[in-house]
Amino acid sequence: ALTPIDEFNEYFESELSDDDVDTVGGLLMREFGRMPERDEQCTIGRFEFKVLRADSRRIHLLQLNVLPEDDVESPSESDDAVDNED
Repeated sequence: ALTPIDEFNEYFESELSDDDVDTVGGLLMREFGRMPERDEQCTIGRFEFKVLRADSRRIHLLQLNVLPEDDVESPSESDDAVDNED
């Protein structure tokens, strides 16, 4: 959770936004809009984050699952899905 976003991006060759936050924990707090609790999850791009340990002030430990590129839906794929079965 304390990993700087620029280091995360460099390691995983990703482009997570670091405009207004410095760490992965801060990114998750921004995504949730509040302090997430233990076992809460969110997916950002191809990264699935699960909060393993947090208190009322900060996220201490995260679990990261890197999704295969094929499993990441673009907004147009999910919005325009068509059932072609006859």
